Amino acid sequence: MGPAVKAQPYWAEDIGGAGNDFTADVKTDAAGDIYVTGEFSGNITFLGQSLSSAGGLDLFVGKIHADGTLAWMVRGGGTGIDRGVKIAVGTNGTVAVAGLFSGSATFFGTALTSAGGTPDMMVAVLNATTGAAVWVAQGGGPTGTDRPYGVSMAADGSVAIVGEFIGAAQWGSQTMTSTLNGSGVSTTDAFIVDYSSTGAVNWVKQGAAPADVRAIDVVHDATGNVYVTGQFSDAITFDVVHANTLQNATFLVKLGPTGTELWFRRLGGATFNYVRDMLVTSTGQLVLAGDVQGNMIYFGTTNTTITSTSAYAYYLLKVDGSGSLLGSSTLGSGSSVHVAGIDLRNDTVSAIGSFNCRFSGLGDHYGGQGLFIAVGDEDLFVARHRFSDLGLADGQQFGGRAGK
Repeated sequence: MGPAVKAQPYWAEDIGGAGNDFTADVKTDAAGDIYVTGEFSGNITFLGQSLSSAGGLDLFVGKIHADGTLAWMVRGGGTGIDRGVKIAVGTNGTVAVAGLFSGSATFFGTALTSAGGTPDMMVAVLNATTGAAVWVAQGGGPTGTDRPYGVSMAADGSVAIVGEFIGAAQWGSQTMTSTLNGSGVSTTDAFIVDYSSTGAVNWVKQGAAPADVRAIDVVHDATGNVYVTGQFSDAITFDVVHANTLQNATFLVKLGPTGTELWFRRLGGATFNYVRDMLVTSTGQLVLAGDVQGNMIYFGTTNTTITSTSAYAYYLLKVDGSGSLLGSSTLGSGSSVHVAGIDLRNDTVSAIGSFNCRFSGLGDHYGGQGLFIAVGDEDLFVARHRFSDLGLADGQQFGGRAGK
C-alpha cells in the first residue's frame, strides 16, 4: 500500500501516438487553464484532436481548460528536428513558447530557416484564447546548436528568452560571438534576449567565459527586472567579470528592465550541483530547484553552506530580490534522484522529478521501508514543501514498469 495523500487528480489524459512524443513544459494561468508544449513524430491524438508532423519531430503547443476539455492545439515544424522546450503565460492574454528547430520550418504561419542548417532557437507569442500567432522570431548562427532553455513574459508583454549559443549568432540586428578557450576553440556562452510585446529585439546580453556557459531559466518580477540562472565554469562576464575557480557552478544574476547587471551570485562546491528550475513569487522572492551531491555553498554577501548528507538529493533555495539567501532545504536518497520542475500554489512549493530504486527521503518521511520503491527502472514523484521554511509536507509517486 502506498502512502496516503490529501488530494487526488480530477482527471488525467495522455498525449501521444505510435512515434516519439515528449511533453517538455506545463504552465497554468489564474483561471486554472493549462498550457503545454513539447514534441511529437508521426500522428498524435489528444482529446479528440489529431496532429501530423511534417517529418522528423515537430513542436506542439496546447491549451486545456481546468475541467480537462481541450481549448486548442497547434503544431509547427518542418522535415528536421523541431522541439517545444519552455512555455510562459503572460498577463495580457498571450502565451510565449520557446523552441528549437533545424533547416526550414513553418511555425504558426511564419516560415523560418536556421543559419547554416544547424539547430537554432525560435520564440513565438500566441493568443491565449485562440492559439493564433501574434509574432514569431528566431535567433542563432551557423556554427552549432543555439539552444533555448527558458522563457518568461513581463507584465508589459515583453518576452525574455535564455539559453546557450556557440560561434557567431544573431538576434534581430544584434550579433554576439562566443568566447574562445585556451586552445582557441569556441565555447558555448549564455544568451539573454529581450523582445518587445510586438517581437522587436530590445536588447541582448552575453554570459561569457572561457569554458562552457548555459543559461537554464529566466523569470521577471512585477517591476520588469529579469533574473537568470544557469551553469558555468571559470570566470564569467555579464557587465562585470566575476572570478570563479569552481567547476560546473550555478550562477544567479539580476538584470534591470533594460538589461543592466544589478547583482550576481554563485552556488557550488559540491561533487555535483545543477540548477533545474526557478520561479518568482508575487512579492519578488525567488525559489530555485536543482540536483546536488554533497554540500554546496551559496556565495552571497555572506557565504552559507547547504548541507546534504545523502548520496543524491534535490535542493530548494529561497532568495530575495537583493540576492540574500532566505532559506534552503534538501531531500535526499541513497539512489539517484532528479528534480525537473517546481510550482508554487497556496504557500506550497511542489517539486516533480524522478527517482531510481527507493527514494529514502520520501519513504522515511512516512516511516516505511517499503514505501517509495520504483516499480520499473525509475518512477516519478511529486513532493510538496511548505513555502515558509521549504520543509517537506507530503509526497506521492507515479509509475509502472515501462519508461517514464
